[in-house]
Order: sequence, then C-alpha cells, then structure tokens
Amino acid sequence: MKKLFVTILILCLVCFCLYKFFTQKEFIRSEKSIDGKYIVEIYKEKRFFAAPGDGGISGSSGYIKLLDKKGEEIGDTSDCPPFSLSDIELDLGVINNVFFYSRGEGINLKTGRCD
Repeated sequence: MKKLFVTILILCLVCFCLYKFFTQKEFIRSEKSIDGKYIVEIYKEKRFFAAPGDGGISGSSGYIKLLDKKGEEIGDTSDCPPFSLSDIELDLGVINNVFFYSRGEGINLKTGRCD
C-alpha cells in the first residue's frame, strides 16, 4: 500500500511539473505608456495543447504586467478575465487611477488589481 501511495505521489508531482513547464508565459514586448510614467510588459500565455486553426498569436491569451518608470511592479492581469492579444489597446491611458489596457479592462494603480 505504501508503494502505491508513493507511486501516485510521484506521478502527480511529475504531471504538475510538466503542466508548469508547458504553461509558462512568453515575453512578447514592452512599451511605455503615452505619458511615460508606466511600462507595460506584454506576455503570451502558452497553451498546454494547441489545435490547428487556433488563431495564431492574435487568438492567444494575453498577460500584462504594469511597472512604474523605476521598473517596480504595480500590478498584473492574473486576476482579470481572460483576454486575447488582439484586444490590447495601450493608447487608452489612465482614467481615475485605472490604467486601461483594453476597452473596459484596466489595472487599478492603487491596488494593482483589475477594475
């Protein structure tokens, strides 16, 4: 019984490591905001499995990290609804302490969370 438990535990650890390896974020580009106060890093979320006709890079899910001009992280989109890379519009700027990265989606500059 102990061997079975250890085998299942090792198998679960291997599966978790493989999942983490294949679902990493790939850096796409970095841009400064219009006013120059913020730096936006854009990442593509790699898929564990991609089928033919999935839409290429424009249909891929995105991840954004917002930094101040010193390079310190203000917030990211980890708690935001999923969005595709084609939805990103960085020219929207800051309105009411929210940095908008697409229409209707933004990162609150005080909390670092999505608004």
